[in-house]
Amino acid sequence: GEIHGFHLNDRTYVTIKNTNIRGFDYGIWLSRSSHNEIVGNNITDNYNGIYMTLFSGQNTIKLNNITNNDNFGISIAGDSFGNIIYHNNFINNAYQQANSQLTNTWDNGVEGNYWSDYTGVDSDENGIGDTPYMIETGNQDRYPLMATIPEFSSTTILMLAVIFITIAVIIAKRNLLKLEKLLWL
Repeated sequence: GEIHGFHLNDRTYVTIKNTNIRGFDYGIWLSRSSHNEIVGNNITDNYNGIYMTLFSGQNTIKLNNITNNDNFGISIAGDSFGNIIYHNNFINNAYQQANSQLTNTWDNGVEGNYWSDYTGVDSDENGIGDTPYMIETGNQDRYPLMATIPEFSSTTILMLAVIFITIAVIIAKRNLLKLEKLLWL
């Protein structure tokens, strides 16, 4: 338990990806940092999951599990705006799932995030809530997800790649056999 799991100060184009961030005061802290990506992380059991301040804008936060943090799942403070946050699971963050002082985007225009405290319904059963998830004035997830974003472990991805390659090889061999038959005629 140090203060920060990751601390980006005056940084651009950094990717924080596929890490387990647990037991910090701030899982990820960004200040004066822009055009960064936070992707595929488990950010859990911290005081604050993600904290952004001092003109931290144009960052992308997606495919993260942001769970069981004691204060905020994500807090966007100061003059930080223009960030896009989507396809994340916000689950059981104690004080508040998210807050944002200025306007940020909480969906990709089609799908948003999963919020464990979302109380809306999905009457057309398309997996997206019928009403937005309200964060604060000027900030809402217009397309809250009704189910969590599934995790794909590296083993699962490797297995899928092997399956696709095997299928491609089988198809190529069949096409080669057909070509050989045509040439013999």
